[in-house]
Amino acid sequence: MFILYPIGVIPFTYATSFIFSTESVAQTFTVFIHFLFAGIGSLVVFILRIIASTQDVGDILDKVFKIVPSYCLTAAIMYDSSKDRLFQIRPDLKKDSDYDITLMGGNVLALCLHFVFWMLVVAIIEAGAFNWTGRLAYLLPKNKIPPKTDNQLALDEDVVEEEKRVEGA
Repeated sequence: MFILYPIGVIPFTYATSFIFSTESVAQTFTVFIHFLFAGIGSLVVFILRIIASTQDVGDILDKVFKIVPSYCLTAAIMYDSSKDRLFQIRPDLKKDSDYDITLMGGNVLALCLHFVFWMLVVAIIEAGAFNWTGRLAYLLPKNKIPPKTDNQLALDEDVVEEEKRVEGA
């Protein structure tokens, strides 16, 4: 998992950085997303999966949260470190191999798919396939309004007096 994690997270982070106009906002967003899904999400999902009344919700969230590579890593670590206790509570989860798709194998597969998907997205972005989106703003009617001339602008009388005073000084 520690070898697959950088392979999956680097293209994910690079591709999502294109959403933002500044590096600091992109970095803040990335740190927040990884903290939310990996730090909090994996713990919440694990707890939901061991409580009898919320097991189904936990199983669904486990599949949904795999959209973030950091979740895959922390969920695999949590599973590996507490699988004996988990199987005591939920014997239906026990499989022949830890790398079954419903156990740690799903996280391994998700990280591999992250690499493939996000590398394709990065290649498409770097090839300039989305450059046309920046020109959409200029096609909108509100952007075709000509700027007002000085005569069309009604200046406040205080502004006119200040301009006269500055010109006279």
